[in-house]
Amino acid sequence: REAISKADKDIDFSLYDNNDNGVVDMIIVIHEGMGRELSGDQLDIWSFQSRLFDYATNDGVTADLFTIQPERVDWPTEIGGAPVRGIATIGVMAHETGHLFGLPDLYDYSGATWGIGYWGIMAYGCWNYVERPGDLPAHFSAWSKAKLGWSVPLEISGFCGDFFLEDVKVGGRLFKFSNSSRPDEYFLLENRVKSGFDYALPGEGLLVYHIDDSVYGNSGTRKQVYLLQADGRDELMDSSSRENRGDDGDPFPGSTNNTSLNSNTSPNSNWYDETDSGLFMSLITYEENQVHFTLGNGQTKIGVLCPLLMKNGTGTVALKMLETALPISSITVSLELAAADIVEISVNERWDEKQRKIITSDESTHIELSLNFAGLDSAIPGAIVTLHLTGKPSSSVLKSVRLSGSYQDEPSLDCVVERRINPADINNDGYIDEADFQLFKKNYFKRIGDGNWDTIASLCDLDNDDAVGANLTDLALFGIYSKQ
Repeated sequence: REAISKADKDIDFSLYDNNDNGVVDMIIVIHEGMGRELSGDQLDIWSFQSRLFDYATNDGVTADLFTIQPERVDWPTEIGGAPVRGIATIGVMAHETGHLFGLPDLYDYSGATWGIGYWGIMAYGCWNYVERPGDLPAHFSAWSKAKLGWSVPLEISGFCGDFFLEDVKVGGRLFKFSNSSRPDEYFLLENRVKSGFDYALPGEGLLVYHIDDSVYGNSGTRKQVYLLQADGRDELMDSSSRENRGDDGDPFPGSTNNTSLNSNTSPNSNWYDETDSGLFMSLITYEENQVHFTLGNGQTKIGVLCPLLMKNGTGTVALKMLETALPISSITVSLELAAADIVEISVNERWDEKQRKIITSDESTHIELSLNFAGLDSAIPGAIVTLHLTGKPSSSVLKSVRLSGSYQDEPSLDCVVERRINPADINNDGYIDEADFQLFKKNYFKRIGDGNWDTIASLCDLDNDDAVGANLTDLALFGIYSKQ
């Protein structure tokens, strides 16, 4: 108050009310000497942010939010063989400005942990440097940017497939995986690249934060913003035994090449009540400043398309991969058939003789089909396995389906028959409507070939002849199926 009172006769504070709400946006006071947070001297002033509670100026506006920060940085130890002395760097000022914006500290006041360490300016990232501590502070973390509305995270819970994140400094893209039972709890994902103000980060790649907005700040046992450290060492949570405020093992895949995150990994993606969040990430890579990963839900789901009865007596059953926990390299299909007079079974020509193996029991009611996906252009989810059954097919020809798959050295993955799908439901939303018809028209006579397998066009190929996305036969079938 004394500093503002002395400055009031020379400064028109109304010029600093940019939103015309009658309050000065913020005031930053620079004091002589060092900050106590660095010097440790009881006589120095600790840098902080607080309020004046509407101090009235002479200019018709009130002053409220302020910070106090030091003029100098005299680092108590030597860096690179030389003492660090001189004008204050930008780190502390940027950190305290974050408080003026309404952000909490993301370090631990008690000193028991490092909070998010060097990974955010609201923690120890304000001291990141190239030459002098704080001369190249880190960016605000994903949570801080979302809190301030600088970036709106894209919701990925409930989705499966391949995702990528560019450098957060380029597009500002963040991903959010929500907890449907607790809105305050969720995961945030961002890609941090060692460039610009993030150049002094201890590593780069995918950062995954476990957020709990029901708590405030990072000083309690449970953190508001907790960083899942990919190396599983959780060193940020133990300041007593390690001087580690962040390293290149924290991001995914990082120095330990950790390429997966789910309920059984270390670290894991469980909620705080130890239930499975359903966040199931695999094949996490970091190349050319981009993060790529596959998102599943830990389970492979199979949709069984309605059996198709053709005039020539050939029936077709198609199995569509709706979701996969991992990009499966091989799969075995076990079929139990109602009719015993099925005499022949085949699969799409995309699988050559080396990639398929069919075993039929003596009764011809139990069939096992092994498929190798290696070398195929079309990856699952989205790939369709079509079984052509010759004999007397009917709507009940397929009694049950059991599938199992494997990926490299991972355990066998059980697959679940999710539901029967009407082939006319092109967009797989459970309804046959105008949207399906428009997709069908768009792909009418759209060619599928030369290894460029178009998923939507293939769905319109109702008779599975692999010739074009849809032809006259498919149009007739669309009309039949749409009435079922």
